[in-house]
Amino acid sequence: MSVREILTDISNITRDKNKKSQICDSIDLIKEYSDKYDDLATNHNLHTFIPYDKVEVSLTSTDLQKLYTNSFSKGSLKEKYYSKILALSKDGKCPICGIGQVSNLDHYLAKTIYPIFSVTPINLIPICRDCNFKKRDKPIINYVDSPLHPYYDDIDNFIWLSANILKKEEGNIVVEYFVDKSIMEIDNSLYCKLNSHCNLYRLFELYAIQATTEVAENLDAWKRIAFKEGIEKLKDILKDMLISRENFQKNTWITALFRSIIDHINIIL
Repeated sequence: MSVREILTDISNITRDKNKKSQICDSIDLIKEYSDKYDDLATNHNLHTFIPYDKVEVSLTSTDLQKLYTNSFSKGSLKEKYYSKILALSKDGKCPICGIGQVSNLDHYLAKTIYPIFSVTPINLIPICRDCNFKKRDKPIINYVDSPLHPYYDDIDNFIWLSANILKKEEGNIVVEYFVDKSIMEIDNSLYCKLNSHCNLYRLFELYAIQATTEVAENLDAWKRIAFKEGIEKLKDILKDMLISRENFQKNTWITALFRSIIDHINIIL
């Protein structure tokens, strides 16, 4: 799937001859910018693109945005491109939060601010409605404040998401999430970026809700296992579940929860 192919298809279905000509005249330069996007994203330098920068193409900023809203996401091209990108997410889960169901595409670099990338496929991310709403349109001006890019930021080859298990005075179990501070010692910029990402999408709060419910629903069963077969048996069961989930993905709310429970099993019992 290439931006050249997409723009060619858009021009073919455009009835206005003048607009069709403008699209065709712009293809090479948009392709050039999309290649630059790929290069910068690969080297984690997307923030160096200048927001609202006017690109010398035949199409206006509004025209560029309409390529997406009026053509790419509608009609025959929706099935050919939009739906295929939407289907890239694992099991239909949002790649940002891992909880919500994917419902639409998000422009990683917002099309209102970076219109040249309105139909660049590597700029289009499957996302759930809640995460899309939280992100909003804003320029990305530095590395540490930019959200993770699902196509370019491989941050699941190490563990960075952690959780604390807390027992309140009334006996309720509360879970708090955070970026493991060990990452700060390895790469402080990445540590700041992970925090910015989680704060932007309010992932810590979202994960805490999921984890608190998980503990409440399983606590009685865990206590019975510990009483009948011992705490070590319960830890072995949880470790097996953790390994299975980490093999799929290391940094999820439930893997961080299980790691914390195993390390602090006495708190929940």
